[in-house]
Amino acid sequence: MKIPAPLTRASLEAKLGAALAKRSRRALPTPEGVVEASVLLPLFERDGDLHLWVVKRPDGMRKHGGQLAFPGGKRDAEDQSPFETALREAEEEIGLPRQDVNIAGSLDDLVTGTGFVITPVVGFLPHDFVPRPNPAEVERVHAVSLRTFAQAASGTFPRIGYPIGEDFLWGATFAIGRHFVALVSDLGPDDRSL
Repeated sequence: MKIPAPLTRASLEAKLGAALAKRSRRALPTPEGVVEASVLLPLFERDGDLHLWVVKRPDGMRKHGGQLAFPGGKRDAEDQSPFETALREAEEEIGLPRQDVNIAGSLDDLVTGTGFVITPVVGFLPHDFVPRPNPAEVERVHAVSLRTFAQAASGTFPRIGYPIGEDFLWGATFAIGRHFVALVSDLGPDDRSL
């Protein structure tokens, strides 16, 4: 996959939002026993390139302990949409104010082997911000260049992904990131469709 250069917030935000709005998103039903969840792909510009915030879950967590993930989690009863779930979880996990996120749209749902249907939500931040990780849910936070997801992956099945500092990004987060980068790479200078 090849990401167009330069890839800045200004060059992508309007084009991506329009493209996500007009594409047919794959929304999956949530059978009994499967948990609805949302994650936020929080895009921000740093050093002239787009990055995403990715969190490392504490090792002791019952589900997904020690794994890298986009901020997010299961839907609460009061959440009116996947957008609300993603924004609420990002605020709880890394202190990202909901009002600072400009939602561009959502990607296709993804089913995990751990019993979740995840709706990935794409949002742009107007500026870089300093995460304040909630230690109950987040051990550390990484700023990961979007271009990372366009690189050749490493590892062996089922742990295929990318080394991120001392951690390794794989699984659902790897799949969501790769899917998103494939959509972005399809957006040429005059191509407004996904």
